[in-house]
Amino acid sequence: MFLNTLKTIFIIFSLNSLSAADVTAFQPKIEAKRQALYLQPVNEEDIAKFYEEAEDSAAEQAWQAGLFPSENEALEIVRAQTKELLQKLKSKTFFEEWKSHNFLFHISLTEGQIPCGYIHYSTEGKEAFIEVIFLAKEYRGKGIATNILNSLEAELKMKGFDCIRLHVFTHNVAAINLYKKLGYEVEKINEINSVNMVKILNK
Repeated sequence: MFLNTLKTIFIIFSLNSLSAADVTAFQPKIEAKRQALYLQPVNEEDIAKFYEEAEDSAAEQAWQAGLFPSENEALEIVRAQTKELLQKLKSKTFFEEWKSHNFLFHISLTEGQIPCGYIHYSTEGKEAFIEVIFLAKEYRGKGIATNILNSLEAELKMKGFDCIRLHVFTHNVAAINLYKKLGYEVEKINEINSVNMVKILNK
């Protein structure tokens, strides 16, 4: 598993499979309620910004899950973990291994537009892990997340992956209901107010 120090806050990070070429190739154009969406791979220069942008959301989720007594304390921990990760990514050896197994995309409504969200998934063997999927509040409830997940599922199934796994806090009922609607099943209830879910792709 990738970076045990981060898995409680930033979900579960794992390593393996897919090449750098696959990252560039996976840039689907998706129709979401008559509106095109674009997934743009995050370039090396923007990785730090990507993780820094995720800090507030990660801290809020951890605090709401009851992992910290206050949102400020959660944010302090998340920022410290982000700093630790970014420091490790400065190592060329670490970075080369990391980027071959982690895939980060900005989500936008039109090509070249300021992103309205982001998604990060990683792979290990024939399993894929959705680490983070985030949309700004004004873009939620429009079918965007559903279409992103369906597109990712089709891409991974085509590449021969067996399943997609994810980890979600139990207070995030909307997300759990969405995943269930898309065919994900709860496979484990964790002690830290969260559940592990899985969708089998190749039965």
